[in-house]
Amino acid sequence: MYAEKAKEFYSNHTANCAEAIIKAFAKHFNLDSSLIGKYKNCGSGAAPAGVCGAYFAARDLLQMNCSGKIDEFDKLFVSTAGDLHCPNIRKLKKLSCLGCIKTAADFVEKQIQS
Repeated sequence: MYAEKAKEFYSNHTANCAEAIIKAFAKHFNLDSSLIGKYKNCGSGAAPAGVCGAYFAARDLLQMNCSGKIDEFDKLFVSTAGDLHCPNIRKLKKLSCLGCIKTAADFVEKQIQS
């Protein structure tokens, strides 16, 4: 459900990858628009340290709500995408931007459902 919402935001060009994750979960986590705005410039490798924006946003959600799962998320993301950094992920071509969004959203959703 959340992955589909996030992919829709991204595909409709109403959000970059980081915003798509945050917007998809905004209602569930009761996030206000000022927090969502924090992710406006975090797509296309512009998240801090050049990490994937979808990864960055999902990691922030995990940090706020279930920080004990961050190591597990990091390992899953690297094994799925090949790296945490957007330029490297793109070069490896293991996962598309939509794939990164789905991976990130699915992991967060799994945590909130358990």
